Amino acid sequence: MKTYLIRGIIILCVLVGRVHGQPPKPGTPASGQEPFDILLKNGRIIDGSGNPWYAADVGIRGDRIAAIGRLQDAKAKKVIDASGLVVAPGFIDTLG
Repeated sequence: MKTYLIRGIIILCVLVGRVHGQPPKPGTPASGQEPFDILLKNGRIIDGSGNPWYAADVGIRGDRIAAIGRLQDAKAKKVIDASGLVVAPGFIDTLG
C-alpha cells in the first residue's frame, strides 16, 4: 500500500507544473518521430472533466503534454510504468 501511494505521488508530481492549457484529446497521435522526454505507460487517466477514468499512455515533451492515447511504439528518454496508478494533472483529494 505504501509503495503504491509513493509511486502515485511521484506520478502526480511529474505532471504538476508540466500542464499548461488544455492537454490533447485522448487518442491524439504523437507528433513526428521526435522522442518524448517522459512517457507514462498504462496509466488510469483522470482528466478533470468529470468523465470516468480511461487507460492510456501520456507523452510529455518539455513542459507540455504532447500526446495521450496508445503510444506503444513511442520512444522516450524516460519511461515510467504507471500500471494500476492514476495519472492526473493535479492533486486528488483522497479525503473528499
